[in-house]
Amino acid sequence: MRASIALVLVAWMGKSVLGDDSDSGIPGYGTQVMQWEVEVTPGHTELLNGTIQEAYEQAHQINPDFTPPGSGKDTAEGTVIRGLHEKRGHVTCGGFKTGVVVPTLDGVRYLRRITGKPHNQPGPRYCTRVSCSWKSAIWWCNDNQGPLYLDSWNQIADSAYEILVECADGTDVSGQNFERGNWNIIVRRDSC
Repeated sequence: MRASIALVLVAWMGKSVLGDDSDSGIPGYGTQVMQWEVEVTPGHTELLNGTIQEAYEQAHQINPDFTPPGSGKDTAEGTVIRGLHEKRGHVTCGGFKTGVVVPTLDGVRYLRRITGKPHNQPGPRYCTRVSCSWKSAIWWCNDNQGPLYLDSWNQIADSAYEILVECADGTDVSGQNFERGNWNIIVRRDSC
């Protein structure tokens, strides 16, 4: 089955809905829960909430034969989509509790498989957690007054991967990548 995923909208604007765990959220930022439109069976889509991993798990509960798009492809390392001469963001290492490199790299792989164009609600200073596994999260933050649209999920994956490259310290990693266009990516420890 060929599954397709497109970002539809972000819910719970301006309200942290990630629970009471002290690891959740980004200091100084409001948080939102991502919603995904996922084709769980051919021709049938469902609106699922949470990170991409949580959305896939919900899809598996609906359809045990669900197969995420791009399954079997290893697309995290060495596949930065940006051109070699394109200006990179400004990466700041540390500043957050450290996550783990391998689960964060898995999150980059998940994000590279998503079709559609990412959309984040108006900021400034609003973030949504797009990936989280084994206490390692990737957050996408909008610092614009209005909504933010990117061309592909590869832009988010590229930004997170740059944090991995520049900030990994053995098995640990945390950092923030400030991108042109007033958005940023945070890699850090989180509850998941």
